[in-house]
Parts: sequence; C-alpha cells; structure tokens
Amino acid sequence: MLTWLKKEIYFLESKREKWLFIAIFFIFGILFINLFEPFNIYSWSNFKNLNKSLILSLYILPCCAAIIFSQFLVRRLLKDFKFTILKLILWISFEILLVTLLNIYFFGDPNTPILSELPTGIYHTSLGMLICYFISYSILQSSTKKEFYVASSNEHLISIKDYKEDVKITLDFNCILYVKSIENYVQIFYLLNDIPKNIMIRNTLKNIELTLKPYDILRSQRSYLVNRNQISSIEKQNKKFIIQVNTTEEEISLSNSFLENFKDLFTENK
Repeated sequence: MLTWLKKEIYFLESKREKWLFIAIFFIFGILFINLFEPFNIYSWSNFKNLNKSLILSLYILPCCAAIIFSQFLVRRLLKDFKFTILKLILWISFEILLVTLLNIYFFGDPNTPILSELPTGIYHTSLGMLICYFISYSILQSSTKKEFYVASSNEHLISIKDYKEDVKITLDFNCILYVKSIENYVQIFYLLNDIPKNIMIRNTLKNIELTLKPYDILRSQRSYLVNRNQISSIEKQNKKFIIQVNTTEEEISLSNSFLENFKDLFTENK
C-alpha cells in the first residue's frame, strides 16, 4: 500500500490541461449543484433575495478559485514538484480545506464561529467537490485521449512531451532507437517488447534533443537524433559516415558537424 502511494503520477502538467480542467469543473459543477442541490445547500445562503440558480452557482466559484490558486500559484512556488498518489491526496485535501474556509466566509452565518462550522463544512465540501473532481478529470482524460498514468519508479523511464507540454509517451530511454524530424513533427522510433514501433509527436527536434541529450541520444545530422547505445555499426562510405541502428534498416548519415558526438564509437568500429 505504501509503495503504491509513493508512485509518481502525471496530473495537470501543462497550462492547457489546467485551464481545461477548471473549465470542465466549472460547467459540470454548476449543472451538478443546480440539478441535485446537495445537502440542501440553498438554505445555507444569506442572499435569498437573489435568483436561486445564481446563488447555487456561486458556490462553485470558491472551488475554481482554490484550484487556480493551488495549480498556478502554489505549484509555481514549488519548483520541480512531482506528484505522487499520496501527494495528490494531500493536495486535494488542502484544496477542500481552502474551499470550505472560503464558503464559510462568504456564505456562512457571520454570527457563528468558523471553528464550529468547519467540521460540517469540510464533510459537505469533500463529498460535493470530490464528485466534481472525479467526473471533471475523467472528462479531461477522455477528451485528451490520455490515461491516468502512474509512472514506474524505474530510473530509466523518460517522458516525452509535445509542444503544448503534454506527455505523449513514457518509455525506457534504452528502448529509443532514433528520432527523425519531419516538418513540424518528430517521429520517435523505439522498441516495445523487442518489436520496433514509432510515434509521431508535434514538437521540434531541438526541444526533444534537450530532453534526450542527457541519456546519450545525440544529434547525428540536422534531422536525426540517434541513441548511441543502439548503434550496430558506423561505416565510412565515399567520404561519408553512415550509422546503422539495431533492428532497423535505416541508414543515417553522420555529418561532420556532429562527428564528435560519435567519434569514440567510430574509432572502436574502425
């Protein structure tokens, strides 16, 4: 159980995902609270002179404000913050507490002490907010065609993102064969259970190079990155160096500009 709680996860990693989640949460939350009016929430309000639907919808605003605060401000302060299952549970608990305090402040009885309303407020906020959280995140994952992926603790795993900073694939960097630039996309060739596969990702080769360079996946020419650990041979043909990659028939030229990246391997194979 403890090991599962410590697993690293990907949760609202890009600005686009965060804003989409907040928008879905806002729309679903308004529909949910107006259709079901959980816990007879309308009776809590001190603004009975306003339209009932408007009053009920106002309860969603503190929820969205808390999520914006935590996702855009708090996460920005916590540089290089990585979510785990346990951290996500604590994170949502913090948001629920914040929403409860905001609701008590704006909609509660000013003559009643906050501490006396806090337990009931947390209970009601937790049930309502968790429903909206689960449904909204499920809709987000479905619309972006991404699963709630729990990354392995394997230190060899690397996540590759597109130009919007959305994670498109996570794999063992040793399985990457080479990367090819095709206009506004990169095509990543890799092994899955020893079977060659490939995936197209909208991004620049330069951005992907920055991600992969620490893993010995280096540029061989203007349009290619090659995994040094997946090279089967480097040959000189008519004053040109040609790289042969394992399990593929692809012959990748090695330009003089990037010869230094593979010079030691060429010497070994000479």
